[in-house]
This record gives sequence, structure tokens and C-alpha cells, in this order.
Amino acid sequence: MSTNCEVIKSSYFTGNDMKKLLLIIFVFMTFLAPLTYAETANLLQDSGFEDSIWPLSSAPWADWSGGEAGGVSGFSAPNGVRHFGDKAAGKILYGAGVRWGGYGQSVTITEGDALTASGWLMSPSSVENPPLSNGAKAFIKIEFFNNLNEQIAASESSPITSASSWVKRAIIYSAPAGAVKATFSFILTGEDASAGTAYFDDAFLGVIKSVVVSPVKIISPQNGATVKSRVIPVVGTVSNPSLSSITVNGVTVPCWEGRWETTVNLASGINQLTATANGINNDTVSVEYNPGT
Repeated sequence: MSTNCEVIKSSYFTGNDMKKLLLIIFVFMTFLAPLTYAETANLLQDSGFEDSIWPLSSAPWADWSGGEAGGVSGFSAPNGVRHFGDKAAGKILYGAGVRWGGYGQSVTITEGDALTASGWLMSPSSVENPPLSNGAKAFIKIEFFNNLNEQIAASESSPITSASSWVKRAIIYSAPAGAVKATFSFILTGEDASAGTAYFDDAFLGVIKSVVVSPVKIISPQNGATVKSRVIPVVGTVSNPSLSSITVNGVTVPCWEGRWETTVNLASGINQLTATANGINNDTVSVEYNPGT
């Protein structure tokens, strides 16, 4: 089964703000200390609907629907219709007028958390389960609430609006001040003449952790080593393979393919070996020179 992945920019930033942010990150990663981003474990329970039984009537997923003269009915996807695992969730428009419905799940978060949300969506192209049409939309959404359960911010992905194979939609958003809860939702909406079916699977909501990684590392000798030779080799790596040189104890050392190597003359006793990249980032080890007898 073919799948597609689309990266959706967060509505938290304007277009110019996003460009500036990406430029700052690029400069920081290239010339200073690269950042690596790691997602926490999925905060959502039963994210692939594997343990869900229809009609959904209890946590973790809430099945909701509303409309002017109809609604959006939820059901378990037919056998074989899933992105991963054995199950997926479905929603189909019925009636007329403006209609809305979806599956939602709430988690506790902290203001300032950088959250990444994603989910997989598809719409079939069969007579039994017609595709989305005439203004029908399926998408994911993340909402933030304060301690009074008032919505204080929200962001939604771009939708699918017609027959589609499984596609991924994603949102990155920073929890605003006062946020204590985030709600992730798969949503299907329709206008007066809208019709169709959407399937949802494999939701994810996690906190992005940023870790500053030093671009230079001494891998030999090890910190605390005792050596008998006055002149020793010092070997290390750089995380940015385009970096052409570093310094070791103030002496310029060339880099190639992310590695570097030099020799250092030691004094008797404890010696500090410091490798520095870009003048501000360094790694230091302590080595004792003891020639013995």
C-alpha cells in the first residue's frame, strides 16, 4: 500500500517568522553547536485503535459528532483497511447541512512544551464507502486548554478532500502560556452537499526535546589516563563533516570527513587537553604523564 508524508508548518509562526527561525537553526547547526531533536514516547494511549471496540464509549478516545441536520458517524474500519496493525477508525458523513465529528484524546502538558502531533488519514474510492467530496475535509487538530478548561490556542493540519491513499499529516506547536492540557483530534467535517468516508490511524503526540551536542569530541586518550610517553597522539571527531579545522591546546589541526588527529607534547604530571571548534565549543580531557622508572 502506497503512503505519502507531508510536513505541515505550524500556524504558531507567520511565514516570515518561520523563515527566520529556520535560518537561525541552520546557522546554529552549521557554525556553532548542532542541535539534535528527540521526541518523547507517544503521550496518546491506544494510538492505533488496536484495543478500541465500537461504539466507542470510554477512554482513551472520545467519539463525538454534531451537525445542523445530520452528523458524522464513527465505526471500526473494515478488515484490511489500516495503515499499520490490525485496526483503524472510520468516520462517514450522513444527513445534510454543516456537520462535524471526530475522535479526540486529551493529555496533560506544560506551557512552553514544543509538541509534535501527527496522524495517518485516507479516503476510499468504492461504492460502499464513497470518497470525500463536495467540501468534505479530514484532518488532524491540536487544541490547548488552561486550568479553567478554556481553549487558548489551536492548530490544524492541511486536509484531505478526496479519494486518497494513506497520507501523514503533522503539526509542530509550542504550548502557550497557561496551557495545562492538549487535545489531539482526528476530524471529519462537511458542508451542505458534502459526502464521503475517511479513515484514521496511528496518532502521535509527543514533546520535542532539544539537546545541544558539542561539535568536537576527543576519543583518545580517555579522560584520566596515565601515559608513559611524553609525545602522545590525540584523536577525535567533529559532528559537522564540513568543518575544516579545530584547535587542540591552541594549535590548529585540520579535519577530514569528520575526524582529526594530532600529537601533543606533555609536561610531567597532569595535563589538560582541550579541543575547540569555532572558538567557543570544546571538549577537555585530563591526562597524567608519568614515565615511571
